[in-house]
Amino acid sequence: MQSTITEALAEVTGIWKTIQVNQASSSPNLSDRNKYPYFFRALGPPYNLNDLQSIVLQEFNWAKVAVIHEGKQPHSGVTDHLQQTLHMNNVSILASESFYNDPADAMARLKNKDVRIIIGNFDQQMALDVFCNAFKLGMYGPKYVFFIVGYYSHHWWKGSAVSQYGCDVTEMEEVVEGYFSLTYSTNGRIDKQTVSGRV
Repeated sequence: MQSTITEALAEVTGIWKTIQVNQASSSPNLSDRNKYPYFFRALGPPYNLNDLQSIVLQEFNWAKVAVIHEGKQPHSGVTDHLQQTLHMNNVSILASESFYNDPADAMARLKNKDVRIIIGNFDQQMALDVFCNAFKLGMYGPKYVFFIVGYYSHHWWKGSAVSQYGCDVTEMEEVVEGYFSLTYSTNGRIDKQTVSGRV
């Protein structure tokens, strides 16, 4: 269920004092316990992964990054939280770009700012467009690192949808080489504290 639909439904279930459990709605707004007191997630909100991204950056001594995201929820809310997390952990954000339908201009601005470590937050279909633009701009190889969300399908860069952005699968395989993705573990650990500090 899309987060916007879930938010509307959670407002109604709150009025009726009915518990609502959702598997994966990702809007940060749904964490507002005052507005949605009867809403619960089976998985934590996606911004919980922001702390992990910060830890990975510190592990590699990467202190300067760029951020690109879709300008809609949940991507914009998660990215706002990410920027706060990075700031608190002394990671400089050299550029922050958002887009709605076409990431070409945002990617070109990142290229002009000569950024090398790029954190992206966008859906799978838009990832094809972002990475195809990265290929066209030469933003790949050993001097570039992309962090993206980890809920895309296996081999998300393959398939017929790639061609609509002007790249082929071989080019996409070249540009996605070495990207990082973060997601929740599907392997439960009993009573073992995770990096996020939670059990």
